[in-house]
Amino acid sequence: MIPRYLLGISVPFLLFHSSNFAHPYRYVDLGITSSEVTNRPAILIAWRNTHKIFEAEVQIRNFGEREGSGKVYMEILDEKGDVLMRRPEPGQEVKVTIPPASQGGKEGKIVQILGSKDANRLLDQLDREKAKYAIRATVLPLQGDVNDANNVSVRTYNTVTLAHASGTFFYPYYFKNTSSKMLSGKLSITATNIPKDWKIIPETKEISGVELKPGQMFQGHIMVETGTKVTEGQFLDLQFTLTDTKTQNVFDKREWYLVADNHPPEIRETDIDVNNKKGEINLQLVAHDKISGIAEASGVKIEYSTDGGITFSNKVATYIDGNFIKPTRFQALLGPFSPGASIDIWASVNDSAGNITRRKLKRVQFSRPQVTLSSP
Repeated sequence: MIPRYLLGISVPFLLFHSSNFAHPYRYVDLGITSSEVTNRPAILIAWRNTHKIFEAEVQIRNFGEREGSGKVYMEILDEKGDVLMRRPEPGQEVKVTIPPASQGGKEGKIVQILGSKDANRLLDQLDREKAKYAIRATVLPLQGDVNDANNVSVRTYNTVTLAHASGTFFYPYYFKNTSSKMLSGKLSITATNIPKDWKIIPETKEISGVELKPGQMFQGHIMVETGTKVTEGQFLDLQFTLTDTKTQNVFDKREWYLVADNHPPEIRETDIDVNNKKGEINLQLVAHDKISGIAEASGVKIEYSTDGGITFSNKVATYIDGNFIKPTRFQALLGPFSPGASIDIWASVNDSAGNITRRKLKRVQFSRPQVTLSSP
């Protein structure tokens, strides 16, 4: 067992157990679990085409025997767990009602949470800096809930690790007591999938007695070793949960996703419409990455040059439709440009594992206005 020093006390830094996320069928059990499409927490972020404003989608399910209602909100967290932004504001949470499990509750509903221009700027800055951050989604049951453990889910960004054969991968994680009260907690780690011959080190099952004063932080580390053979598409999703032992409520969560993905994303359809009168270029493309998925938020960028490719500017494409795993459509509006301008257009698409496809799409030549000379 590898010790970790926390608040002056030597403690093991990992507790691990496998889980198939089984749920009891009784009364109301609202939850945010993993998506069958992405194999990660059922949270998605994107810029919508209509308003070009950040939007989160959260899948809320009901594993209970009765209809349940709850209020949903999301928060943007930094790597340490400090809340950078909450949407919507307290008191304006999105209300959702989910039928019983046997009547569609297991499939659940997609709840859309609209962001803001400030959220756009924040996520754009985080992605440009490649800073690690997380989206924490919470559903607050209105009639009680038999399983509080799945009312909170967290998906991390800029943390995905590209796995390869005979590799050793290391991940630090943090929990900070952001409340104003003493926190007595228990830490656990669950895995949605463990590929054959992959090892999680160490394999301690549980740690209790985590005591954090307001503002104090817990730091742990985990290692994963892969086997001598790694199959394309193998993955491991680890979720770290800190539970308040006094209330038995989830205090916070973290996530680490490892995936074997050596295939860059594909750029399929492109459609470029040029408006000479306005000097604008309206571009749509379809991107596809069947293993780790197109990176959300800032995964598709349109690069353009006005000086023959010497320098480039870029614009994040907005999401139109799709699920980031299957073919997904994006759009970008460029301009206005001056009459006679020559614009070289490239597309750059990242997947969640860090693979990049960059392709030149087209050179657009804007026409110059015709000049009519009149005789004296």
